[in-house]
Amino acid sequence: MWTGMTIDARDLGIVADGMTDMAEALTETLAYVAEAGGAVLALPAGTIRCNSAVFWPAANGLTLTGQGLGLTTLEFVDSADGGLVYNAGTRISACWIKDLSIHGGGETSGIGLDLSDWDRGGLEHLRVYVWDTCIRINSTASGGALHNEIVNCRLTNGFSVGLLLTGAQGPHQSHIHRGEISICGTGLWVDAPTDATYVEATSFESNGQAIYANGVRSHYRDIRLEGNEADVHFGPESGYNILSTGFWEAGRHRDDSGSSSNRIMPHGYWTSQTEYQPLLYVPVDPMCVKMSEQIPGAGMAVSHLFDVYEARRVSELSFVPCAQAGNVEMGLFEADGTMRTSTGPVPVGAEGMLQNLALTDPVYLGPARRYYICILFDSETAGFYGFTASPEGFQLGQNEILARQSQLDFPFGQQNPITSADGTTMTLFARIG
Repeated sequence: MWTGMTIDARDLGIVADGMTDMAEALTETLAYVAEAGGAVLALPAGTIRCNSAVFWPAANGLTLTGQGLGLTTLEFVDSADGGLVYNAGTRISACWIKDLSIHGGGETSGIGLDLSDWDRGGLEHLRVYVWDTCIRINSTASGGALHNEIVNCRLTNGFSVGLLLTGAQGPHQSHIHRGEISICGTGLWVDAPTDATYVEATSFESNGQAIYANGVRSHYRDIRLEGNEADVHFGPESGYNILSTGFWEAGRHRDDSGSSSNRIMPHGYWTSQTEYQPLLYVPVDPMCVKMSEQIPGAGMAVSHLFDVYEARRVSELSFVPCAQAGNVEMGLFEADGTMRTSTGPVPVGAEGMLQNLALTDPVYLGPARRYYICILFDSETAGFYGFTASPEGFQLGQNEILARQSQLDFPFGQQNPITSADGTTMTLFARIG
């Protein structure tokens, strides 16, 4: 029995020379490993050419892995009947495909990964590209596909669809994380009666339509929508779906459900079917800053690094001046020092009053990226008072980080704010929305 073992596909006759047709051999190898008790079949680096579809066996617990994206490629450019296919009609569970690229030959190649009744398994670190449909998860009446994970997958050039969730039962509770779907007819197609799909931290760029959502009770969280001809279409059988995005634009979505249960929301919301509540997002540090040094004729301060866990649009930076003198400029930087945008020089406002400075070029930050803010004065007498968050962190509302007047007051309790030589406390915050 090979259960739990990793088997080198080269030992079973698989070659990755880009010329030898390995379709039949790979089908037989998968079946052989499955019959021997299941294991991890490791494909070598290189291009494994398959002139026809490769069929997955009806067995549980089998994993197919490559050496990584750009290292192992299954090449199906001459296939007319798809790429990797499981359609045996019985449910299998705990099967995974990982760490490889699956390349098709365009519309005539069919479906890159066509998996019916694939249950409690997943796809991870894949690039699937140049197919009619890149991936289809299908749930039949006699089987079912539940609780699959689709993680860090990049789907491009799906002439019809990037990722299709469909079937008589619906592939319920699919979890799609940190994906990229681009240059497809429709990026993600969720068909009825699919229930409780979770899509998080996934970008949809340059598709004909980003998302067609015809399922129910699904969450689309931290969705990047950019450059699509159309963004979101809720189908006639959809309901109780929520999509949160910092990239939403009015008029770029459509709802044919005939009800008001579907929602498009800004970031920072969750739903339990029909109830919507704000969430609390906590940066790595409170965004407090200190004067790093005094330069003749100028004062400068730099914030702590802070994480943006979900994609957000930043349009303003704000501070509270302690003296109305000269000009101020605020900039937003990547952790490596690359400046993303700035406010340009702006006259300093009234002492003690919150001053909001519009960025010359509003930007989208995140997800899962780190930044800092820099503030620069051209007057030695200029500076700024404190703003800090509660120990729990900044609370994100619908459009901005909330700056309640009470949070601008002293004392700061256990925050231990950093003070300059003259005793003033110096902090700043970003307005997001």
